[in-house]
Amino acid sequence: MRKSVQPDQEHVRRTDNSLKIWILEAKGVPNKKRYFCELCLDKTLYARTSSKQKGEMCFWGEHFDFHNLPLVNIININLYREADRKKKRDKNVLVGSVSIPVHEVTSRQLMERWYPVLSDKGVNKDPPALRMKCCFQSVDILPVQVYQEFLQV
Repeated sequence: MRKSVQPDQEHVRRTDNSLKIWILEAKGVPNKKRYFCELCLDKTLYARTSSKQKGEMCFWGEHFDFHNLPLVNIININLYREADRKKKRDKNVLVGSVSIPVHEVTSRQLMERWYPVLSDKGVNKDPPALRMKCCFQSVDILPVQVYQEFLQV
């Protein structure tokens, strides 16, 4: 499909940006509430996890894989507490967010760690945290003519 939109794409130099991210789990959030995350790249929403109830742990284990991204500087993951379904006027509440500069996760291997969830309401003594694995790659692709010798082999 890409070839029909840009037929000469393989004849020009280009950069392919890709992101692999696993949103694994949350800790430090109250029990018996439902939570979900939104994944934003430079303030543009790209994905959302399913809603999970916090019992002993709040585990998603969801994987997102993006290719052909524009140049990205910041990865934001917003953690929300889902609205109570019994209360019609209740709304989803932003618990906080994690901001990851892309240059911190640019590598060939997945980087896994706990990220503190920061809130606008002030500094918590023991803030919630999200465990994630992610890897951002930016690959330069040369024109197909440069690879001609390899293609013959």
